[in-house]
Amino acid sequence: MDSLTAADYEIYGATNGITAIQTGRIAHSDIAPYFNHVFISEQMRTQKPEALFYEKIAEQIPDFDLSQTLMIGDSLTADIAGANNAGLDSLWYNPKKLINTSSAQPTYTVSSYEEIKKLLL
Repeated sequence: MDSLTAADYEIYGATNGITAIQTGRIAHSDIAPYFNHVFISEQMRTQKPEALFYEKIAEQIPDFDLSQTLMIGDSLTADIAGANNAGLDSLWYNPKKLINTSSAQPTYTVSSYEEIKKLLL
């Protein structure tokens, strides 16, 4: 197998923002069909990088297993810091190959989809 499919993984979205705006963006994107569910901060009444955001998500995913979870994101301050706060492994998608000068520490750093596939497959 050389590509990732929704059948291979349960994929959830986690986004900060206003429900009406985020649902509209997701509905008009090509990736919407791949998500099992998208969690939006306004609905969750908490947001990334707060650990509570991730705890509430875990409560809603049947058979959630922290050791089998990977937060993939492009924001060090929201996605990666949030994963750090929640005790999750994280993958920083960094296509511009920026230097991480923040306190957020990703488990993995990649700059392309090919690298994500290599890591997950």
